[in-house]
Amino acid sequence: MFFVGADKKIMEKHEKNRGKWCLPTLVIMQIALGLPYLGNIPRVFVDEAWDSALGWNIAQNGKLAHPFIEGMGGVQHCFIQPRVLLPVVSSFVFKFTDCTIFTSRLPSLGFSIIAVICLYLLVSRWFGPYQAFWSCFLMITQAWFFEISRRARPEIHYTALALLLLLVIDNYYRRSSKLTALFVGVICGLMVLAHPTGAVLAAAVFISAFIWMRPKRLVTYFLFTGLGVFIICLPYMIHLFWGVQQPGVIFSEQMQIGLLRSSIISKELSRYKNFLIFPSLVPAGLIMFFVWTTAWFGSKQEKMFVSIITLFVLILPICSVNHYPHYCAATIPFWSMLIVKFCRELLKEPFVLAGYNKIRTALVVLIVSMYLLPSLYIISNMFYSLHKADFDTVITRISERIPSGAKVYANPIFWYNQGKFDYGPYMISYKTGILLDDLDSWVKQSGFEYAIRPSWHLRPPFWAEKASQKALMFTKSSGFDLCCERYFVKIDEFSDPYYGLIEIYKFKPIRQLERY
Repeated sequence: MFFVGADKKIMEKHEKNRGKWCLPTLVIMQIALGLPYLGNIPRVFVDEAWDSALGWNIAQNGKLAHPFIEGMGGVQHCFIQPRVLLPVVSSFVFKFTDCTIFTSRLPSLGFSIIAVICLYLLVSRWFGPYQAFWSCFLMITQAWFFEISRRARPEIHYTALALLLLLVIDNYYRRSSKLTALFVGVICGLMVLAHPTGAVLAAAVFISAFIWMRPKRLVTYFLFTGLGVFIICLPYMIHLFWGVQQPGVIFSEQMQIGLLRSSIISKELSRYKNFLIFPSLVPAGLIMFFVWTTAWFGSKQEKMFVSIITLFVLILPICSVNHYPHYCAATIPFWSMLIVKFCRELLKEPFVLAGYNKIRTALVVLIVSMYLLPSLYIISNMFYSLHKADFDTVITRISERIPSGAKVYANPIFWYNQGKFDYGPYMISYKTGILLDDLDSWVKQSGFEYAIRPSWHLRPPFWAEKASQKALMFTKSSGFDLCCERYFVKIDEFSDPYYGLIEIYKFKPIRQLERY
């Protein structure tokens, strides 16, 4: 009996010594996969320039307002949308560096490392270091996690915070500490300020954890959690109250409330079609649906994870104003854990296939392959196809025709290079599309000298498509197109293999504008 106990202690010590290398290996893996060609892969998207410009304005002028956009409820006066975490975090980076695609994406890489650490600690606590290692491995190598961890968008922020939230809630379940409950509220508040989708995920995590973990001392839990949310959100609420009183700031337009009226069914079908990069990730989608079904019969932790996914999917359509598939990437850590847990249970002599070791092993290999291989192919293809997609080459070519410091009217993706030219303003109105109330006077008052018009208007998942090398037709619903067509004359164009055809326009002399 003594020797049996001694052997057990030796095995536990051996497992602990081997497990201590798992987390450092995963962190190195995430850095190795997330850092190379960070400024090139994926190609820059308009939302990245949007949020980064806010962060740059905070760093330079100490003001949460958009330096380039006019309209859209007065974002140039005061930005009041609840998506302020990314600009604030980015502003700390921009205090010491220039605002480039690479530097704007560094905080996202940092949050992806936080996500890896939190998922590992969480799963390791519940199911052991090896299941934690493989859960993180599946998360790191999933195509959508790869995407959000390399882009200056808020998805990776609230995904990492959601995993941290679960870890802290589990700590409260074990200790019932007031400070821990306060920290739960702080994290929930940060998720709310990250993005409206972050608020949806925070609600899904908080409700699911409450149902399946049932924390003790509920009065203390809710009281201090609410206090934490209040402390974090109070500065934003003051900012919101002050902002809506500013002349030109329109609450409903900035919050895009009118866009909530779009069809939920068609919007969600489009979202999940893009999320599956149809048909590339359909095999992975089948595995996810199968695991979601079986997880309801698993442990309380599995039920909690599947509840988080379910609540998130159900609440998201009500709060989302667009059909971006990026939002669904927040569920990837939970899917990864559920798949690993199912495979682990399948290898532990289940009742159905007891004795059929080779069949069970083959099933596990099949499940992991269907889930993992399509993502590995997508990631490999992105490195192969886009590693030379350097946006600086586009700017260098433009600089040959536009002198430094010139007043430029350009697509938002060019805002990253405000040191080269003087960009903006860029007019947006969500009430009637991208239109101008008084186009004539606005253009003349803006003092534009040049305009840059790219043909790169790809829709998600845009990193899976090729940039158009053909000029886009002018559309009457685009204020940008109307300006280029009426007030500018094209002086040059060139093709970039990764960003398509780029057209350069020069403002017409005043005498040519009199007919307008």
